[in-house]
Amino acid sequence: MSVVPHSSETVTAQLPTPRLSPEGHDPQSTERIPVSGPLRRLLVWYGVASLGVYLALGAVNSVLLPL
Repeated sequence: MSVVPHSSETVTAQLPTPRLSPEGHDPQSTERIPVSGPLRRLLVWYGVASLGVYLALGAVNSVLLPL
């Protein structure tokens, strides 16, 4: 026979504490970290340069393939 706790008894579950990285961050957190300064500038230039390379190679292929 199972025992049902009375309304005056509270059942609390022990939640596991999150494992933190060495820097003190929760690796499973969904919090967005803002990127700013020189790193942001580097990432923007990397994206522009990559897009430029893909566009240039695509233009070369589109000109040479019909020949």
